[in-house]
Amino acid sequence: GKYGIIKEDQMYEKQEEFLAWLSEVKGVPQEACSQRDLKEHFSTYVEDFNTATLPDEKYYNLRTWYLKEQARKAREGADAQASAAATFERTTFDDEAARKAELARERAKRSEATTALMAKAMGESKGSSALMEDMRQQEEARRLMQARGRDRNRWGKESAGSCRTSEE
Repeated sequence: GKYGIIKEDQMYEKQEEFLAWLSEVKGVPQEACSQRDLKEHFSTYVEDFNTATLPDEKYYNLRTWYLKEQARKAREGADAQASAAATFERTTFDDEAARKAELARERAKRSEATTALMAKAMGESKGSSALMEDMRQQEEARRLMQARGRDRNRWGKESAGSCRTSEE
């Protein structure tokens, strides 16, 4: 085929592309399939892969497609910024305030990107519910440790007070 030849025993090597194809093209969620169903769907994927009849280039090599897509988005973003900069006319000359505003925008953009990345990772990961459960357990452990610390402090003050009264 145009993109190479794969065999049915290479399911784990092409797993990302196959699962993307399965959910996006076939509309079948992975969780709804048994191992046998997955193998049957993979044989259909192999046939389409080897005959180069998959509907999009990303189902052949997801990583390469993703890098190309990111480069395209960066080019489009750079073109938009260049055209915006060409039409921008400066009306104030307060460089310090402009720099502070620029830094604030960059911080907000980074924060937004981090949040989106974390949300994407939590949504895509198979164990997102396990991750949320782990976070809940950590929060509960933190609360328990704080409560124990308060109890120890209270107990220490009460026993110190009772020691003074017994000595006198």
